[in-house]
Amino acid sequence: MTAKPHKLNILEDKRFSCHSCGNCCRHWHVQLLPDEIDRIASLRWPTGDPLGGQTINMVHSGQTFLAHKPNGDCIFLNADNGYCRIHEQFGESAKPVGCQLFPFSMHRTFGNKVSITPRHDCPSVRQNKGDRYKSNQLSKLADIVLEDARPFSEQQRCNLDEDQIQAIVDFLSALLPSLPTVAHKAMFLYGFCDWLGHQEASELDREALGGLYQPLVNHINKWFEETDASKLRKVDRYTLANLLSMYLRRDEDVLDKRVGRIKRAASIVFFGSGKASVNALGSMYPTGSGKSNQLFDKTHDEKLDLSLLDQLIKTRLQTLGFMGAANHHLDLLDGLRSLCLLYPMVIGTARLFTQTDHPMDHAIGAIDHAFGRAHVLRTSAANRLVRQLLDPDVFACLMVSIS
Repeated sequence: MTAKPHKLNILEDKRFSCHSCGNCCRHWHVQLLPDEIDRIASLRWPTGDPLGGQTINMVHSGQTFLAHKPNGDCIFLNADNGYCRIHEQFGESAKPVGCQLFPFSMHRTFGNKVSITPRHDCPSVRQNKGDRYKSNQLSKLADIVLEDARPFSEQQRCNLDEDQIQAIVDFLSALLPSLPTVAHKAMFLYGFCDWLGHQEASELDREALGGLYQPLVNHINKWFEETDASKLRKVDRYTLANLLSMYLRRDEDVLDKRVGRIKRAASIVFFGSGKASVNALGSMYPTGSGKSNQLFDKTHDEKLDLSLLDQLIKTRLQTLGFMGAANHHLDLLDGLRSLCLLYPMVIGTARLFTQTDHPMDHAIGAIDHAFGRAHVLRTSAANRLVRQLLDPDVFACLMVSIS
C-alpha cells in the first residue's frame, strides 16, 4: 500500500532565505546518511580543484559527519563568499540532506501531518528575512527524513486528541504575549501546566480554557505577592548556571579538536562557579562574554529585546516543537514545562552577551541550538537539574529574581 503524502504545517508568517553568513558551515557538524557517504565522496570535481580526492568525512562515536578544516570551517565552505562549494558546482540537490534541510526541523505530529519548525540558531530565521518556505522542497525532504517516523503516541499526547492539543496551543499562543512581564509569562505557563496536570482528558475543551484565564492570572499575582526573591538559594543559582552550561556547551569544538575533553569539563565546572566566561563553552561565542555570576545582573537590561523571546516561545508552541521527537520525546506536559525554563535560560544568557549590539538575538540563537537537540540534555544529570528548578517555590523565586 502506498503511504499517504505528508501534509506539512508551515507557519504563514515566517520567512527565510539564505544570506550566506556561513554560520551553519562553521559551527555545525552535518551527519551523513549511509547512502550519502559514497555519493558525496564520488562527486567529480574539475581537474586541479583542491577538493578532488580529499577526505570528505570524519567518524565520531560510530557516526559519519562532513569533515571540517582545523579552523572549524566545513571543507566545502567557500570562505570568500560564504557559499557551499557543492551547491555552487553541482546544485542544491547534490548537498547532504542535513544541509538541504537546515534551518528547519521537521517531525510527525498527527497521522500523516508534519510540522516544520524554523531553527532560531540561524540569523536569517531570527530576523524573519526572505521568502516563504519552499513547501515542495520541504515535502521531498520529509519523505527522506521521516520515512520511518511515527506520529505522537497516546502517551506523548497525555491522552488528549488533536483538537484538544490545538486548543491548548491557541490559548497559550494568544495569551502569553499579552502578559506584562517575562515573570508573568513564565509563571502563567507554569501555573497552566499545574492546572493541566490535574485535568481529566474528557473535561478539557475550549470552554474550559476560556474560563481559566482570569483565575490563573489572579493566582499568579498572589504567587508574586507571596514570593520573596531573597529566598533564592545559592544552590539554586548554581543549578541554573550548571544547566545553562549544558545548553551553551558546543561539542563541535571537541570534534574539531580545538579543545580537549578535560578542558571542556573544567570549563563547565568553572562556569557554574562563576569563574569562567561563556566563551570557554564555545569558540563561536564572543571573546570576553560574561560569567555566570552575571545571570542576575539587570544593569544593561534596556538592551534586551524581549519581543524576540515571545517569538521563540510562540514558534515552538505553534509548530508543536516542544514535545515528541522535536524535544527528546517528551510528552505534552513535560514539553510545556521545558518551555517554562526557556524564559530564565534566555534572559540569563542575554546578560552574558550585553557587550554585543544584539544580546537577546545572540542568546536565542545559542539556546535554541540546544533545545530539543543537545544529547547532554537527555542525561539523568540534566533531568535532576530541571526537576530542582521546576520545584514550585524555586521556580517562583527564580523568575522574580531574574526578571
